[in-house]
Amino acid sequence: MKKKVAIIGAGLAGLNCARHLENNKNIHIDIFEKTDRIGGRIKTDKVDGFLLDHGFQVFLGRYPEAKNSFDYKNLELYPFIPGAMINHEYIGDPLRNISDLFPTLLSNIGSLKDKLLILKLRYDNINSSKNLSTIQFLKNYGFSNKIIEDFFIPFFSGIFLNKSLSNDSQFFQFLFKLFSNDNATLPKNGMQDLPLNLANQLNKTKINLKSNVEIISKNEIEINNERKRYDFIVKAFPPASTKFHSIFTDYFWTNNNNKQKPVLHLFTKKRSNLINHIAPVSLANKNYAPKGKVLYSINFFNEQPIELIKKELEKLFPNNQFFHIRRYHIKEALPVIGDKAKPENISDFLIAGDYLETPSINGALVSGRKAASAITTKI
Repeated sequence: MKKKVAIIGAGLAGLNCARHLENNKNIHIDIFEKTDRIGGRIKTDKVDGFLLDHGFQVFLGRYPEAKNSFDYKNLELYPFIPGAMINHEYIGDPLRNISDLFPTLLSNIGSLKDKLLILKLRYDNINSSKNLSTIQFLKNYGFSNKIIEDFFIPFFSGIFLNKSLSNDSQFFQFLFKLFSNDNATLPKNGMQDLPLNLANQLNKTKINLKSNVEIISKNEIEINNERKRYDFIVKAFPPASTKFHSIFTDYFWTNNNNKQKPVLHLFTKKRSNLINHIAPVSLANKNYAPKGKVLYSINFFNEQPIELIKKELEKLFPNNQFFHIRRYHIKEALPVIGDKAKPENISDFLIAGDYLETPSINGALVSGRKAASAITTKI
C-alpha cells in the first residue's frame, strides 16, 4: 500500500521535496498551495508586454543543488555580463575577459591592494570561522573601508537585503565564489520558469491551488472543513515567528540605448542615497521588454514617492526619460537567518524552506531534498 504525503506550500522547497519523493514508487504525493500559482516568493507578472519579477532576482546556474534539481535542457538562461557599473564606471572581470584588465586596475574603486585581495579571495578556501559577520570578515581580510563602502555593501546588500552585511561570512564566501565563476542569469520567461521547471518534472504529484490548509496533527490536515489523513506531512513554509528582510522594487522603462551594457548598476552614497541598485533586466534578457524598450528594475530599502525615484533615475541617467510601470513592496523577501527564531517543534511534522538553510534558491532546494530524504528513510 502506498504511503501518502501532503506537502503544504508549492515554493521551491515543496516542489523539490515532491520531485525527490517521486523517485519512490510507493509514495502518493499531494501539494497544497494557498495562492493561485506555484513558486512561493518567486513570481513573475506580465504587464503590457513586460516581464516583472516580484523583486529583482537572478539565478546562478552553478548553485550546487540546482545542478541536481532543474532540467537544464528545458531552462533557457540569459546572462548579465560579469562585473558591475559603479557610479557609471565599469568594473569587469579580467579573468573572464582580458580586455577588462587595465580598465579595472586603473579604476577608482578601491586600491591595488583591494583588487589583489579580491583575486586572492576568489581562490581561497572558505574560512570556517563561526559567528563572524560578513562585514567583520571583510575588515579582517584587509579590505579598505573605501572598497567595502563602494562595492561590497552596494552589491551584497542587494543580495542579503541588509546594508549592515550582518550575514554569516561563510555564506558570503560561498556566494562570492559563485559570482566569481558564474554568470547571474534570468530565465527566458522570468524567474517563474524555475518553479515551473520543477513542476514540469512531476509526473505523479497532484498540485492543489487555492487550498487553505490547517495542520491538525502529524497525520491530519483540514481543507475547507474536511479532514484528510496522511502518513507524512511536510510544512514547506516558514513559521509565523520567522523574521524577514523587505525590499521595494520599482519597474521603469525607457527607449533603447545601445551604449548601455547588461550589467548591474551600483551607486555609492555620494551619488544616490535613495537607490541601492539598478538592473537593466531586458538588456540581459530581451524577453523582459517589448522591442525597442529597456526595462529597469530599481531596488531600494525605504519607501519613497514614485516621482522622487523617477527624478533620481533621470539624474543618474540624464539622457533618458523614464516611465513607471509598477511597484512591488516585498515584505517577506528573504528570511533573517542570523537572527531567526528557532524552528517550531518538528516532532509533529516535517519542515522545509530556505529559512532552515541559507536564504537563497540553493537553500530552498536543499531543504526540500532533506525533507524528502527524512521521509524515504522511514519507509
